Amino acid sequence: MLILLFYAGKDLYAIESSHIVEVIPRVSLRKVHHVPEYVPVLFNYRGAILPVIDVCHLIQGTPSRSHLSTRIIIVKHPYQTANN
Repeated sequence: MLILLFYAGKDLYAIESSHIVEVIPRVSLRKVHHVPEYVPVLFNYRGAILPVIDVCHLIQGTPSRSHLSTRIIIVKHPYQTANN
């Protein structure tokens, strides 16, 4: 099994690579209002508007810091079909 390790705050987490579509550098993000605080922004990914979930904020309650090494992990939705 191949896994991707990542940090959320100071804690180390892993996700199985079969769930990952792509890992991309941090891109231009658009603020969204009236959503949970851990979904702070949306971005355009190859023509599809996707929410960005701040895993650090979701798990630890504090927003993640923006670093040069910050990445966005695009994951498959559990109900996504092969044609989507």
